[in-house]
Amino acid sequence: MRLAAVSISVLFGQLGQVWAVPVQDSAASTLSNIQKRGIRWDWDESKPNGDKQVEIASAFSVALQMVGHAYDGGKDDYFSDVYRRYFQADTEWSGIYAVWERIIGPLDGDRRSGAGLNSVIISNADWKDDDCDRKEVLGWADNRSVDGVPGCIIKLCDKAYEFPQAYDIKCDDLDDVVSKKMSTISGIFIHELTHCQQIGQVALGGNAIVDHNTDGRKEGYGPRNVVKNGNGNMFKSLINADNYRWLATEMYWRAQCPARGGFGVATSNQDFAKCDTEDGECVIQ
Repeated sequence: MRLAAVSISVLFGQLGQVWAVPVQDSAASTLSNIQKRGIRWDWDESKPNGDKQVEIASAFSVALQMVGHAYDGGKDDYFSDVYRRYFQADTEWSGIYAVWERIIGPLDGDRRSGAGLNSVIISNADWKDDDCDRKEVLGWADNRSVDGVPGCIIKLCDKAYEFPQAYDIKCDDLDDVVSKKMSTISGIFIHELTHCQQIGQVALGGNAIVDHNTDGRKEGYGPRNVVKNGNGNMFKSLINADNYRWLATEMYWRAQCPARGGFGVATSNQDFAKCDTEDGECVIQ
């Protein structure tokens, strides 16, 4: 059975007790208000992983918490140093924050979902030219329509379901540096959200957020590569999706695990899962 146009707020109502990690007030406020905005679903329970819709909704809600921590924490001098790992923060700040606002709304607003979020359609359907047919792909986002209604399709591939939920990770599980142990299914959603036209492209004045690859090298992916991007070409980091993913991931875990005293710069580019490819690396389209 396909569950079309189901409001994510219905599912969030079932999820209030599953978060095993603390929720800061700003993130909790964001999640409370997003229940007032519907996110469309193109979901078929008979498909593989079709029974995991509630888990996916939970992961999506934590993705919004992560964005909330990145948005709010970036105003703090301590956390602004983290931004500089991933972006040329002093010159790119306005663009970065425009992307966050398209997802969660401006800081001085009522913290309802951002203007771009209601374009999102979460799907597990079969699609023509489906990138999930490629063994290295964790998920994809594309500006398509469902039942004639335009939007941004986000589909997670089978490999993505191997990634942990944030609430399954304890602070003591994490390394002293940013690493694959921080990686979650929620982070995949952040990556995909930036690809949505009504989020990334609108926020950056027409410049789409992409995945930087050169001659087959996956230089735009991974916790170490995105630090290199941030310290290199300014515009390259601003329009690379995984920079946003790993910034929000690190900011989230710093907020959740203050006793750790922060985390060092990633020393490895390995992500949580390994794909069945020559280099073992996965990609998020």
